[in-house]
Amino acid sequence: QQQQQQQQQQRQQLNGNSNSDNNEDNSNSSNNINNDNSNTHDNSTQILQQRGTPILAAEWIIASDTIIGGNQQHEVCLWKVSTGNCQTLLGHTGPVTAVASSNDGRFAISAAEDCTIRLWEIRSGQLLAQFWADEAIHSVATFDMPDGSLRIAAALESGRLLWLQMPACNL
Repeated sequence: QQQQQQQQQQRQQLNGNSNSDNNEDNSNSSNNINNDNSNTHDNSTQILQQRGTPILAAEWIIASDTIIGGNQQHEVCLWKVSTGNCQTLLGHTGPVTAVASSNDGRFAISAAEDCTIRLWEIRSGQLLAQFWADEAIHSVATFDMPDGSLRIAAALESGRLLWLQMPACNL
């Protein structure tokens, strides 16, 4: 139990928070990755954090060293694990509750409580398309079709499922 308490204190220090109840944020709003090897036997664990902003959704982008994340501050972040740098994609007006990437790693999809689904080009960070639902979105998934089109499925707050298809000519 003492070892667990020490590990918890180390995590809090890594998060810039020495308060044991974890309610006070003593950090600035920088984005970074910290190594936390306190409870592992190798260097396979890293803590990805966006200081002061809870991350609500995350996914590893296939065949890359990038993680896409969505946060409470309406931002989509593309973190390069190798450098710790974050590219922030702006546009949502509500907390970003779901993220996904295309199977080929070219596109990122974000969804939020603002009832929108956004399609981004990962390389440039450019917004390619935006779709509106009639309620908040809780999760998204993608599937690359053999013809080059992209299918997006979204679970809505009411439990309904919405699906979209982006033709290859629009990508």
